[in-house]
Amino acid sequence: DPHLPPPALPLRWADVASKRTLSRLAWRRKHRRHARPVLDAIVADIQARTPDHIALTGDLTNFAMPEEFAAARTWLETLGDPSTVTVSPGNHDALVARGAPAGFSPWQSWLGDAPGFPSLRVRGPVAIVNLSSAVQTPLHLAQGTLGRPQIEQAGRMLAEAADAGLYRVLLVHHPVARGVVSGRKALTDRDALQAMLGTSGAELVLHGHAHEA
Repeated sequence: DPHLPPPALPLRWADVASKRTLSRLAWRRKHRRHARPVLDAIVADIQARTPDHIALTGDLTNFAMPEEFAAARTWLETLGDPSTVTVSPGNHDALVARGAPAGFSPWQSWLGDAPGFPSLRVRGPVAIVNLSSAVQTPLHLAQGTLGRPQIEQAGRMLAEAADAGLYRVLLVHHPVARGVVSGRKALTDRDALQAMLGTSGAELVLHGHAHEA
């Protein structure tokens, strides 16, 4: 969860009575936890190891404002070619629909090889199944939801990847295991996702959202 420090952002009256105002107040309290020099050092260490692929499980922005999406795209371009970086959006990236780019469009090249979720990317012996649990929620909630169609399609992708002998990596912002985050931050259809995984299987599940292990 990089929570990239936001660029200079205009104050729009339409945002005053939205979650963006609460998030701005929270950012004033918590921004020191997301120090850019620390993030830069992590990225430098990753790149020094020349990985084949980078998985990023969301919350690139804080307020889901268009200026943040543009700044995050510029940052993504420094990580590597979009074909070698996969982004699974987080709840902050879907904080408010008003003014935010539809479908996380500035990041489309990093979300998958084709529009929409779930997305399947095959890289050598690895199948990356990318989900989006990022949805708008009421004040004081940071929950995620996948929805039945996305879960069922992901199950089919995982099963086909198994038949092809691929190592399957599932990406999702919200944790799949119970108790990792509080109920107000949890994945609402976690049980359905767990049931699908129990049937289709996956070798590795990567998530974000829980800032502290």
